[in-house]
Amino acid sequence: MNYYKNTPVKEWMRANIIDHYRGEKIITLQQRAKTLDTIKKDLQKVTADSEFDLTRRNKAQTILNNWSVAETLNLQRIAQLLVEDDSKGVDILVSLYIIRAYEMINSVFNKNWSSAFKMNKRQLNGNEISNKIGIICAKQQLRAIKNSAEQVDIFQKQFNEDTQKRSLENRDDHEVREKKKDSHDENFKALRKELSEKIRRTLHDELSEDIRESLREEFSEELRESIRNLRESLCKDLCYKLNE
Repeated sequence: MNYYKNTPVKEWMRANIIDHYRGEKIITLQQRAKTLDTIKKDLQKVTADSEFDLTRRNKAQTILNNWSVAETLNLQRIAQLLVEDDSKGVDILVSLYIIRAYEMINSVFNKNWSSAFKMNKRQLNGNEISNKIGIICAKQQLRAIKNSAEQVDIFQKQFNEDTQKRSLENRDDHEVREKKKDSHDENFKALRKELSEKIRRTLHDELSEDIRESLREEFSEELRESIRNLRESLCKDLCYKLNE
């Protein structure tokens, strides 16, 4: 709490406060989250402590109003992704996600975006971005379900192989083997049914008709270029906001 008593109010910026709490230590993302949570609690104490003058209490309240722990953490992560080059692993999904996330936090800052952002924003419709994200997430989900189904096939084949080995090793235990096989077959059918139901829900319940239709489409180069341009302007805006 001494930081808020001794440090001039004009120096109460997010970066300065975080640096003070962190000190010289290199902290993990999880530790950073805890640090931000501690900062928030201390700021809440400042707003209610009569030992602080009105200016300091108002400043603490202003910071709290415009800076939630989760949102700041997300912004830092988004900024990190934005400044990375496509060649370093930031794919189209990440680009779309961070653009969407960036738009969602607009209300937190109540700031006007730069002219570069506004110009590029006209090239991409928010609903289009959201749909594209849904399409890729759906593809990933279907791929995961397919992998699960293939894994069940592997288990089934392994069971059959093991059964054949046991059959050769113990021909007199036919009844026990049959009971085990029947039990396994029932489990296998149940797993298959569950996987089929997941696929059905994914394709028909959780996805809109437009998204299902778009699953067969790929991103055009024009859209990719628009996203790249938008990311550049977003990066400049984010870096400015994070260093206020």
